[in-house]
Amino acid sequence: MPPDQVSERWVRKAFSALLLLCLLLQPNPAPALFRSNEVANANLTPFPKWTGMLERYFAERQRAGAECLGGGGPRCPTPDWQKLVVELSRRERDQQLATVNAHMNRFRYILDPVNWG
Repeated sequence: MPPDQVSERWVRKAFSALLLLCLLLQPNPAPALFRSNEVANANLTPFPKWTGMLERYFAERQRAGAECLGGGGPRCPTPDWQKLVVELSRRERDQQLATVNAHMNRFRYILDPVNWG
């Protein structure tokens, strides 16, 4: 058999094997929830509450970052919380829950309508 036919045959077999491997390794899609049909769409304008929440979140996150530049304090709980999360990552789950519960109970509860408007 001429070398051209051998290499072409080898390339076809390799491509077929690769295609078969890709088909076999393709993840199974999740089953439809409540027999729904999911359609991917990057346009979020039909969801004004969701997009509004995202805008408020990022604006608040940016303000919090500016407030935290001075080294923290009562208006900047983020560094304390992040430190606590790192410390708790090495503990057992029940210790994590007890510590987080004690930490959160240090703060006065504010009703959502008062806190968020």
